[in-house]
Amino acid sequence: MILEPEHHGKPIYSQPNYPDTAYIAFDAAEFPGEDPADYDLVVVGQTGTKQVSISGLQCGKYFVFMTGLDTSIVERVKGGIPYEFSQTEGVISLKIPVTED
Repeated sequence: MILEPEHHGKPIYSQPNYPDTAYIAFDAAEFPGEDPADYDLVVVGQTGTKQVSISGLQCGKYFVFMTGLDTSIVERVKGGIPYEFSQTEGVISLKIPVTED
């Protein structure tokens, strides 16, 4: 699964001092909150990329929450969406809308 945070339609690139981070809650359709302890999986993106890659997820319901830094406004951005999939082949690519605090 490829997760791409976007702020007003623009990609958010992972920064060395503030990497894009994806928080995944399994079997969840509602926002669990911002505490990382409320998530089952936390994946940090690589510096300079506009995506976070996650492998090994099974079909099911998830809540995907992401954070990053929008360098055009120099502010933290965050946001998330529920997502359910049953696809067993190929790559799933999701754009995750994020906004400033």
